[in-house]
Amino acid sequence: VWTQHGQLPVPAFATMKLLVGMPMCPGPGAKSGTVTGELVTPTGAALLRVLTGVEGITAAAATTNSRPSSFPNFTPRGIGVGAGTKDFVKFPNVLRIIVGDTIVPDGKKRRQTDVSSTTLADDSTDTIPKALDSLQIEGSASTEEPSPATGPSKTPETGNKWQSDIVTHIVANIDDMTPEHLSHATEVLLQSGALDVWTHPIMMKKGRVAQSLHCLCHSDADSSSNHLLEKIFRHTTTLGVRIERNVERVKLKRKFITVLVPCCDTEAVVGEVAVKLGFLGEDLVSCKAEYDDCAKLSATCELPVQDIARRAEHLAKHKLELNV
Repeated sequence: VWTQHGQLPVPAFATMKLLVGMPMCPGPGAKSGTVTGELVTPTGAALLRVLTGVEGITAAAATTNSRPSSFPNFTPRGIGVGAGTKDFVKFPNVLRIIVGDTIVPDGKKRRQTDVSSTTLADDSTDTIPKALDSLQIEGSASTEEPSPATGPSKTPETGNKWQSDIVTHIVANIDDMTPEHLSHATEVLLQSGALDVWTHPIMMKKGRVAQSLHCLCHSDADSSSNHLLEKIFRHTTTLGVRIERNVERVKLKRKFITVLVPCCDTEAVVGEVAVKLGFLGEDLVSCKAEYDDCAKLSATCELPVQDIARRAEHLAKHKLELNV
């Protein structure tokens, strides 16, 4: 194989280092010389070593009676096929991996086995890679796909710490609107019931600077997303949107507290400010005064918005400690 250092033998040095301790065999076309080039890359060797381990491959090679590319007695559960970019003369550059349950005689427990065209399989030694236990294969009896839900969902470990729900994510890329008009469209979506709306800059084809408009809405009914879609098409210049359904949203438990904030030392002027609190389980981890209330109160006194917000958040924490 040709590299920046010139022509090197295969397997390459890094690949050969990763394959130390693993059984090897000639590749397809090795005797006839029809296949020349690198069949095992350093990346592939590293994945093989990490996901299977030297001990598992060595034990399988020592006990199996099967030749390379042969299959053991097993029940397939999932198939993965990937093709490389290099073309060979008589052999396709395709790797096939089959995951299944090995059939063990005498009623013993079946185990999960990874079998490919170059994998040595064993049906008498328990050498299953632990990494396969986390695979979710379509049609597997051991994996169950959760059904979409619209209300808060909880798990035994984290159910008391935060909340989660299922939402719909709508995205539109816009490159021909002024910031003022796009800001107005954002406000229209929020007033129309969107859970959240935000934009971020992107670069589109032909070097066009654009904005990506994102919108979240409830997934309980199509009417909610359809209503927002109509607003997007009417108030923006986009010709199409992308919709991602059944998106899980995780959020802290929230609580609002209203406090009376003095604007000066004499406390002659007092205004109400709502403060939003976020709880991780029972711990207060977020405290944020509502900007609109702070801005309205700032217009009637000489204090800036940030000072009013700090006073309101301090009073809200104190009120929470007193549990009033």
